[in-house]
Amino acid sequence: MKHSHGSIEIITGSMFSGKTEELIRRLRRARIARQSIQVFKPLIDNRYAAEKVKSHAGTEFEATPVAHAAEILSLVRPDTTVVALDEAQFFEAEVSDACRALAARGVRVIGELELASQFLTAPVVAVTGTNGKSTTVTLIGKFLQEAGKRAFVGGNLGTAASEAALRTHLTEVLAVLEPLRRRYPDLFEPDGR
Repeated sequence: MKHSHGSIEIITGSMFSGKTEELIRRLRRARIARQSIQVFKPLIDNRYAAEKVKSHAGTEFEATPVAHAAEILSLVRPDTTVVALDEAQFFEAEVSDACRALAARGVRVIGELELASQFLTAPVVAVTGTNGKSTTVTLIGKFLQEAGKRAFVGGNLGTAASEAALRTHLTEVLAVLEPLRRRYPDLFEPDGR
């Protein structure tokens, strides 16, 4: 059954909050509804199994590893009605274009919170490092609010960064980014550091 309208769903939460578990739950429900499903994951994410996405709780679902977001469009079968992306932060910025193109074709696209960074329209101040990130982000947020800015304080600091993508009234967005930012600096470029 083809959807009459495509959609993009973003699953939000901090690290170890069950995002992949929720992704797999939605995929299982789509399978019960006899939807045609394809799951993609970044080729470089080989923590568990090469051709599966797996939650910390041990739940897993078969997936196709791809090196680049552009490959996804060419691999999606014509009868596919649901596409899921796991660990979207490992893909380049074109992943958002691929998601939009699939949604325009009537496909339901499901991804994790990292995908939200591709849809943020407000400026981003990213804080990285090993010590004091939460304190620093909280203080920057207070300073911005005192300066009359509507600031979103989030990321790994409680509220998921994808919540910022849903708030169109923001003038500043703050995100605490993981060490991943240092390993793959081209994945996400904040407006300030």
